Amino acid sequence: MTAVAPQPRAVDSPPSQWRWLYRAPYLTFPLVLVGVVVTAWVPGTRAPLTAGSVLLLNIIALALSVGVAGRAAIDPATRRAWRMLSVAVVLLGVSGIGYGISLRGGISFGTSLTVGMVGRLLAVPVLLVGLASLPMRPASRRDLQRLGLDLTVLTGVGAMLLWYFVISPALVHDVAAETLAMAAFPLCDILMIISIGAVLLRGATSARRPLILLLGAQVAFLLINLVIGRAAVTSADREQPASTLLDLLLVFAVFLVAAAAAEQYHAAPLNDPESDVAEWRSRPLLSLPYLAIGVGSMVSIVAAFHAGPHPWGGLVAAATVVTAAFAARHALAAHENSRLVRTDSLTGLANRRRLRDNLDRAVARSHRTGEPVAVLLIDLDGFKEVNDEYGHEAGDAVLLHFARLLDRQVRAKDTAARLGGDEFAIVVVGVDSTGAGALARRILDAANEPISIGGRRFRTRASIGIAVADTPGIEPRELLYRADVAMHRTKRRQSHDWQLFAEEHLPEDEQPEVELRRAIQKGQLRVLYQPIVDLVTGDLAAVEALVRWDHPTRGVLGPQAFLPAAEESGLINDLGRFVLAEACSQMRGWRGMLPDGRSLHLSVNFSPSQFARPDFAQDVLGIVDRTGFDPADLVVEITEGALVDEELVVPQLEALRARGVRIALDDFGTGYSTLYQITRLPIDVLKLDRSFVMEINGGRSSNAVAEAVVRIARMLHLDTVAEGIEEPSQAAELTVLGFKNGQGFYFAEPMTPDAVRTLISAPHLQKA
Repeated sequence: MTAVAPQPRAVDSPPSQWRWLYRAPYLTFPLVLVGVVVTAWVPGTRAPLTAGSVLLLNIIALALSVGVAGRAAIDPATRRAWRMLSVAVVLLGVSGIGYGISLRGGISFGTSLTVGMVGRLLAVPVLLVGLASLPMRPASRRDLQRLGLDLTVLTGVGAMLLWYFVISPALVHDVAAETLAMAAFPLCDILMIISIGAVLLRGATSARRPLILLLGAQVAFLLINLVIGRAAVTSADREQPASTLLDLLLVFAVFLVAAAAAEQYHAAPLNDPESDVAEWRSRPLLSLPYLAIGVGSMVSIVAAFHAGPHPWGGLVAAATVVTAAFAARHALAAHENSRLVRTDSLTGLANRRRLRDNLDRAVARSHRTGEPVAVLLIDLDGFKEVNDEYGHEAGDAVLLHFARLLDRQVRAKDTAARLGGDEFAIVVVGVDSTGAGALARRILDAANEPISIGGRRFRTRASIGIAVADTPGIEPRELLYRADVAMHRTKRRQSHDWQLFAEEHLPEDEQPEVELRRAIQKGQLRVLYQPIVDLVTGDLAAVEALVRWDHPTRGVLGPQAFLPAAEESGLINDLGRFVLAEACSQMRGWRGMLPDGRSLHLSVNFSPSQFARPDFAQDVLGIVDRTGFDPADLVVEITEGALVDEELVVPQLEALRARGVRIALDDFGTGYSTLYQITRLPIDVLKLDRSFVMEINGGRSSNAVAEAVVRIARMLHLDTVAEGIEEPSQAAELTVLGFKNGQGFYFAEPMTPDAVRTLISAPHLQKA
């Protein structure tokens, strides 16, 4: 693949002759601020100084706006926007002059006020046109929905302010129409705030800081006009509220307009709009609607404390709109957050988590109904070279193109996902291997069509691996693994093609896992039973369930031939469930054959990895309940190796004992158990390891471990079982030492269910 990333433009500095102008707002404002404060105590000086300061800052703002509109280093769209904003600055200046002249002579509807009002009204559409010209990031339908709700909140709060400060008092005081026209000024400010807020929330890509300053200026203008508007409709003589604070606020507002132009003039042109948008999304101004909610709440509180005779209708209506929009915004945000958690941020496809969830459901449905499920794993060939040679922007463009291609190829009920990097996957339901292959071919053909990115044309190449859930019991993880094996096989061929998984594709060391899975599914495993005998009476006390594999080519295999593969692959859990369910069902059938007064226990060994599962005890008890087996007749064997993680294992053992299940510590003496541990563990039986039984020969030293185990068991009131008894002398010595039960080839090898059935009817076990 070939692609090219756009080259950034060189960033130039402002010409030296303009640098003084860029600094002018920041140099002028502190001086004006001090002057206004100082002259507050000098009669007749504050008003001229304020008017002159506003005029000076307006001239600076206009000069900078014109400079921005003509600066070649700024992108054309932003320059066009600032041409209109320059006109808006002129209109706002004219409006301020006319408004100010009118206020100095008392609030009256005359020529100067008319000029101010017309200037402010004309500034609104001019500002809107300028803002609409700014470059902004692309917006999805959800973005526009979110923006609409945010603007509804801003509009509602603006209406609350206008109602409380101007309209409601005007209705109470029965003011003249020309006085009520004063509401046009704060109304224009609210419209400008909403317009600037819309651009900021939408995500402007080239005028972020200047827009924030303009927003601050309009908020300051709004505060001034709300105070003056309220005074106009409530004061009998309609005098201007003289306030140094209002003058300072007016100077500050005009300064922010000039500073916005200065910031835009000095700002370097953006080279990576996408990164700018990503940065913008973390900006505090995303909380603008929430700040507006706070303002609206404060207005409601103040209105409640100063209720008086003011009408509440408009305030309540606006507050209702704000509340409804805010609730809808939260619902939309909750839905969006839920979607984002399950969506790839770059491509918009499902992410790995969503793919696994959908695959789990599809496979579970396949187990119930037999509906086929296919997984296609796709890797883009040569993608690393695109990233290395042309940059990540070009690489992202390739990924977006391929994601859209996949989205067009799949049905609504299928799932297309990006797993990470250049790896994609598709879960297809109701499609067999033929249909999955046809889909893979359509994807490869569509990807082969040339595309243009960064002015260069190239073709996308891919390798696809396919796996189909065509056998009962296959797990989602295994299905993904098979697709991955098939995909890497075709990738090694460098054929840019698709490959259907076949078991011969697996490495040789993974063949046992596949064969074992098939053995579980096809019933090739069987359970044998080794008798556990009462050493004193010779009666059958229990049987231990042992699994064997009737391999179709290798004959009968003992557990040492396949348990390691089961442990590594996680199949040990399925294997354990099979053995327990089979043995419990078999034992339930033998229960009626036992002579009166006799009981028969079932002993089943579980590995440490099975005990590590949090639901192990629940799983065991569930099988016992489903088969109708008495839990009091079950002995669960645990090796000392499983006791390393006591915090996890002990609660499992306690849950089993609570239902009557007995716990045996298998291979005792070979692991990590200490006497202290044994006293704290919920166990009932100690099983002496066969290695110590083999050393028994009647001598004191050879019997030491066996004798110690018996003493420990007696102190803790535990039963004992000796494993691996192969000689009559061993059985006799263990009986003398005090062992209660024993098992081994001396008594019997593992038996088939039919042999056990015959044995149960015998009064005593015949020695082998």
